[in-house]
Amino acid sequence: MEAYRNQPRKRIALEWRIAFVCGEEISVNDPFFNGYITLTTRSPEVERELEGKTAIARSQWYAKYGYWYDLVSTMARARQDAPDNPTLTRLWESLLASVSLERIATQPLLGID
Repeated sequence: MEAYRNQPRKRIALEWRIAFVCGEEISVNDPFFNGYITLTTRSPEVERELEGKTAIARSQWYAKYGYWYDLVSTMARARQDAPDNPTLTRLWESLLASVSLERIATQPLLGID
């Protein structure tokens, strides 16, 4: 997806799927979710506005303006970087609860690049 971010003001729609593996191997009984995401590039003005902000401040901006992928990605990375930060933990749990994913909010994050 990173390559798409460098395209000049394009909108790209993608379908995503995620499965939560509850055992040693994936099973048809494991919960899964799917949805759609529209990738858009941010304007230089937005990039300047976000420059230098903390992860929490960027996340608040993303939430306010509907940048869901950036919100989740920023919060996940921040939580992985500071797993003992109670503010990040509370915000992460609140974010996931807002989309009925509170059951997985306390699970460890894997594979954040």
